[in-house]
Amino acid sequence: MDELCGLCQSIDPARVLVIGTIASGKSFTVDRIKEKLPYLTINAIDNYRREYQASTKAGEFIAQSKFLKAMSLSKGIFEFTGAGPLFAPMEEICSTNPFDLIVRIHSPVDACMQRVRARSSWPPYPYPELPTEEMIFSIGKKLDSQGFSIGSNYWKEQKLVHVSGVKG
Repeated sequence: MDELCGLCQSIDPARVLVIGTIASGKSFTVDRIKEKLPYLTINAIDNYRREYQASTKAGEFIAQSKFLKAMSLSKGIFEFTGAGPLFAPMEEICSTNPFDLIVRIHSPVDACMQRVRARSSWPPYPYPELPTEEMIFSIGKKLDSQGFSIGSNYWKEQKLVHVSGVKG
């Protein structure tokens, strides 16, 4: 994490994307980046879900739309899994408004599941089931297949760094 924070200070990015599977430590990482780059706004999909009451499909659609609009127009730190229905629009946004830095979080499935079980509150979401080991694992595999695998240092010509062992 210290290396990531040092990198953030040295390249002074205006746009940072933090991705990883559920409960991998994305929010913890975003908070550490924010400490080093306090002028950047945090744009996390879960914050949009809370703001727009995404417990319904309509609310989730609004939250996703607002998040993607911010991603397309704004500077800041952006956080979401990097997979699922937001991937294709994010990929399109990156072609016209690329990120200065993309951070992929790698955490073992068992550590993610411990965090899932310990988490007392979740953002509103139209599908009430809690994440499973299979879901967490499959998101990680999906990220790998989309080009965010540990052997990659760039994604679509954008700097990609990998962080493992997040304690958050």
